[in-house]
Parts: sequence; structure tokens; C-alpha cells
Amino acid sequence: MQEKVRVLLAENYALRNMTVSEVNRETAGVIWLAKSADSGKYSVKIIADYDRNEQQGRMLEHLHRSGVNVVRQLATRQGEFSAVIDGERFAVFEYIEGEPLVKRIATNEGKYLRLFGQALGELHRALALYHADSYETRNFAGEALNWALPILDEHCRIEWWRSNSPMLKLRLEALETVFAELPQQIVHRDAHDGNVIVAGDGALWFIDFEISLFGARIFDPAYVCTGMLENVFSMGNPDTVEAALAEKMRALQGFLAAYSETVRLTEREKTLVWEMMQIIQLICAANCYNHGNAEAGDKNIKLLTWIARNKIEFV
Repeated sequence: MQEKVRVLLAENYALRNMTVSEVNRETAGVIWLAKSADSGKYSVKIIADYDRNEQQGRMLEHLHRSGVNVVRQLATRQGEFSAVIDGERFAVFEYIEGEPLVKRIATNEGKYLRLFGQALGELHRALALYHADSYETRNFAGEALNWALPILDEHCRIEWWRSNSPMLKLRLEALETVFAELPQQIVHRDAHDGNVIVAGDGALWFIDFEISLFGARIFDPAYVCTGMLENVFSMGNPDTVEAALAEKMRALQGFLAAYSETVRLTEREKTLVWEMMQIIQLICAANCYNHGNAEAGDKNIKLLTWIARNKIEFV
């Protein structure tokens, strides 16, 4: 496969004499790293959807021109953002030296959560100005109501769910209309702290925009919060997890404050971030059950019960 990648780079990107190795970066799974003293470093991976990849490449160019730190895709000699060799389609990306943000947060949580919030806000400000492509539109409350709830009703055996499902359905019916009225734009949709690289100069770089779509902008900050809470919930000691979750929720206030200061969230949006966090848990749980992973689905529902009892506040 390394030789195939070398040929691909030479014939389509004019990158010659590259050394290629298969690597495993925590934030991106298995990729090929291509490097040479003259041409620098690039990452290469197989893609499945040509149109979506082209869309992503155009959007990344817009973000770069807007001054946002994103890992861009290289265009081929033909002006496309991917190339085919032996029936497989590959995309080539810039390679940024650094480490995942999750590692920096572990060393200085307050500092890096605020930097993360500011960087996500700057990303959103630039994405709000991008209208060159038509992205799929998603009402996340509607997704939870019409897709997630039927799956949960069928598969979830947790008593809390059985007792609260009718009430949640009514709430989601109301929120579907409310969410449609919120500021809408392209969102990253997977902006967790493993998909942000901290470069040597301390700058934060976003990667992996493959599942971006158009929806309420509060999805991304809510997704960051639920992801970090889920990490605590999954790895925490059962005897101390409640306290650890509360501590993480307090720390996330700094992240949300920095994000809000950057994009100027409305007061209505601030009150709905907590609702969005619960919606994300519903969707994640349903996805787990739908793929036969009942244990992970149960964990998501149990975390949902904690979030429902502990509203996050803006400071």
C-alpha cells in the first residue's frame, strides 16, 4: 500500500520521492504519513464519498482564507480534492505537528478549555459566512423525536427511561419548533477535544470535518460538553463519579463562556445548550442500541439522567 500511495502522490500531486509509512494517530485512526525533506509532511487516507469530500475541500479553503486554523486538503493537478489509484480514492491533507487538545486539557484544564471555546467560536463565525455549498439540514430535536425515541422505546430497559419517555416525547415536540428558530449554520458535528491539534506554537487546529451539516450552532458546544462528561462517566470510579461529573461541569463553564463571548450567543441559545446536551445523549444512545451495543446505550441513558438533574449554567 505504501508504494501505491507514493505513486498516487507523484502522479496527481507532483509530490515525488516521498517516504510513506502507516501510522496510528489517536485523533484520526489509521492514516499514511508521507514526507520528504523538500516537500514536507502530509497525511493520506481512503475516502468513500467523492462529492462530500469535494464539498469538504472547498469549505476548508474558505476557512483557511478566513484565518481559521484548519488542516486543509491538497488539490490535484486536475483541481479535485481526491485521486483514484487501482480503484481506491484517496485524499491528501496537510500535516500539523502537535498533539491532541485532550492531552493539554489534562495538564491545564481551565486554560485550554477557554482556548477551545474561543477557537470553536472563531470557527463558527467563519462557517456562518460560508454559503457556497448546500449542506444537509438537520433539526436535532426532530432527529431525537422521530428517529431516536422509537429505537429507545424498543431497546432500552432502564426504568428511568420507561417512566420518562412520554414526557420526553412531549418536550421534544415543543423543542423541534424552537430549534428551527435558532441561528442556523454549518456545524462541525464532531468537534471533540481529540479532533483539535495543539501545534508547537500553541495554536489550535481543527481536523475531521467529514460529517459537517447545517443546523443549530449550539450543537457543537453542547457536543463538546457531553463528550467530556461521557469520558468522566465511563472512566470514573462509581463511588466518586457524581463528584467528578459536577467538577467537570463547572470546568466546562469556562469553555462555554469563551465560546459565547466569541459568537455572542443569545440568551435563548444559552438556556437551550442544556437541552441540546440531552438531545445529543438521546441520539448517541439510540445509535448504540441500533448497532447492537446495549451496554454503551445504557451508559448514555444513565449519563442523560445525570445531565437532566444538573443544568449547566453560563457564567
